[in-house]
Amino acid sequence: MSPKTAVVTGATSGLGLLTAHRLVQSGMNVVLVGRDAARLATVTAELRGFASYTADLSQRSQVRDLAAALAADGIRADVLVNNAGAAFPATRKPRTAWNAPTPSTTTRRSC
Repeated sequence: MSPKTAVVTGATSGLGLLTAHRLVQSGMNVVLVGRDAARLATVTAELRGFASYTADLSQRSQVRDLAAALAADGIRADVLVNNAGAAFPATRKPRTAWNAPTPSTTTRRSC
């Protein structure tokens, strides 16, 4: 039986890097995705030649391009570790807005 394939996003540091190392240790083929090409090359060398792709997943066009590249290269993911993160401060609600009462939490029903 051939090894399973995992695609790990955000694989160049932190939890993504640790996860990639652990998956390799468990015998999986690991495809690395990161937005920093230099760090990605270093990690790919550490893991001895597993496939890697540079993509900034906060950009929808790069998400589509990554999916197309994986498909074109015949990579089928058995596991996706979606570890890449992005913050969009302009669209985030202030912390107090999340805790503000809403009609559903303040309306009392009488029976």
